[in-house]
Amino acid sequence: MNWSLWKAKFDEIIEGFGGQLDFQADIDSARVLNDLLDGSIQDALKQQMSKKISGREVFIFGCGPSLERNLACLRDLHLLNESKTIIAADGATSLFIQARIPVDIIVSDLDGSVPDIIQASQMGAIIVIHAHGDNVKLIKKFVHSLRNCMGTCQTQPFGWLHNWGGFTDGDRCVFLAEHFLARRIMLFGFDFGESVGKYSKPSFKHSMPATQIKKQKLHVAFQLIEFLKANTDTRIINCTFLTEREILDIITA
Repeated sequence: MNWSLWKAKFDEIIEGFGGQLDFQADIDSARVLNDLLDGSIQDALKQQMSKKISGREVFIFGCGPSLERNLACLRDLHLLNESKTIIAADGATSLFIQARIPVDIIVSDLDGSVPDIIQASQMGAIIVIHAHGDNVKLIKKFVHSLRNCMGTCQTQPFGWLHNWGGFTDGDRCVFLAEHFLARRIMLFGFDFGESVGKYSKPSFKHSMPATQIKKQKLHVAFQLIEFLKANTDTRIINCTFLTEREILDIITA
């Protein structure tokens, strides 16, 4: 999504949060991330990203309470194969590490399990780190430990940074896949409900009630995905609550 179109949408988000978002802090965090990225590999990573997504079927996994059930369903249906590109939103990576299923791309602001994200990067995943005003300390601490690392920001992109759109890790995955021309995008673990899944934070042992601010962020994420659906030719389907039969019907259509 081009910057001018996304900027107008992002301004609406800031207004909806009543000025709680610190745009200058976003800029400062983005500068730090840009300085830490390995510029010598950025063009190659972008080409790899395009090869992994363009014209392909993309499965995106969020951290909602349905994540484990969705992944088990896809394994039972033998749908996690090389013909599918797997993108994990932040903490969802941990379930894939536990299940020993490789991930192609991870989108993270580093509040999931960083050791699992580092392990996935060592296994070949492309890591897309997002800079915002609240995570500059995490960026300074961990980016040097990540292989295959790209960067995104909430500001106008500059240097090695991109801004394909999106506000939370989950919907940023969707904007990324659409930008790189996925043939079809299927979402799993995107509950958008009153609870957040246990993979949302490393400290969670089970699903937790969503805080008010988290509910607001999930509402924004839902709205942004609906906005993207209305502005793209790529088919985007939330499969979180679909049956096995319904998922198979989509895959074989």
